[in-house]
Amino acid sequence: MMWILLSLAFSAEPDHDLSYDEARERVLALGVDLRLAETAQRQAEASYQQRRRAWDPDLRYSAGVRASISPDGFSPLASVGLDSSLPIYAGGASRARLRQAAAAQRAAEEDLRTEHQQLLWFFGDSLLLLWEANAALEVEQSRVQSEQASLEQIDALVRAGSRTQADLLQQVAVVAEAEAGLLSARRSARSTELVLLVLLRLDPLQSWELHAPVDAGLPTGDAVALTERALRQRPELLAAQARIEQAIAAVEEEKAGLRPSLEGSLGMSGSVDPFQPSDVNGVATAALQLTGAILDRGNTHSGRTQAEQAQRAAELRLEEAQWQVRRELADALSRRDAALAILKASERQNQASMEALRLVEARYTAGAALYTELAAARLAQVSAQRAVVEAQSEVHRAVLLLRWAVGEEL
Repeated sequence: MMWILLSLAFSAEPDHDLSYDEARERVLALGVDLRLAETAQRQAEASYQQRRRAWDPDLRYSAGVRASISPDGFSPLASVGLDSSLPIYAGGASRARLRQAAAAQRAAEEDLRTEHQQLLWFFGDSLLLLWEANAALEVEQSRVQSEQASLEQIDALVRAGSRTQADLLQQVAVVAEAEAGLLSARRSARSTELVLLVLLRLDPLQSWELHAPVDAGLPTGDAVALTERALRQRPELLAAQARIEQAIAAVEEEKAGLRPSLEGSLGMSGSVDPFQPSDVNGVATAALQLTGAILDRGNTHSGRTQAEQAQRAAELRLEEAQWQVRRELADALSRRDAALAILKASERQNQASMEALRLVEARYTAGAALYTELAAARLAQVSAQRAVVEAQSEVHRAVLLLRWAVGEEL
């Protein structure tokens, strides 16, 4: 009866089937850190567009009314004006600020890609954990079926008098243990599934079919080639390089502090006495103004020193990030090689344990083996199946990690 209830519980069809691509788009749309990075990227883009207009002329208007009272009487006056200024040269500061904004925009874009990759890595790893939990669940389910069949076989042998009642009682205990293991595996799979349902904002009271990430294959190339690709592709490194360019441009901006600046201006203004509309005064002006600082109390020198130190810090952060990428890639390659080797070994172990179990079962049926030998062979075969599942999951995870370490799109 217990096995029937377990079969009904674990064979129910899911209410919804969500493909990997659908789940991927959903997690990208809902990721909070990703949306924050998108906001920062839009802010950086707006700043860049603002700096691009640094050389555009501006246009201002003015209007006013005033009046004066004197012994000669009351004198009202209305005036209007229109003027424009055009930055021509600012010592290179405007161009340096534009370069800073462009570099900041690139850094924000790479930060967005970094968050994108990190989120997909976590999501893919969680899906693989769920796949492993479900595969382990299938192993436990198969074990219950096998132990139940063995119980029926031993029961028949006991009734025939070729086996003792002790063998039957021990097998009953083994079946109960297998059913408990199945329930535990189901609980573990459900806990793993709930993590994903929360991440995807899916109703946990409904049943969902979630699929592991599509295996895109191992990145090709030796360790040297993969390292070169990682140094070119990893968004963290590209963001760090952009911040160095931003710091270099900040140094150039500070250097412009003592350079002269040139600005052009145009203006038109007019005034009229409301009591004498025909008396209109108007004037148009055009001017070029050259300004520059001779002494600025050391502000330019201090700002330049600070900017140069910020540049040095950015260079050090890039160097540290490059070594971190190298370490992560080496670790991913080592993990891949180990996972593939362990998978081959576990598959051989599983094959050998299956053959050993077949021989022990035949000997037990013929009366040439004890129950303890049969139980040990069955347990060894289940352990080998579990090892294969873990090894398969580790291979998939190692491939995902390697693709992330190289900087490939996940």
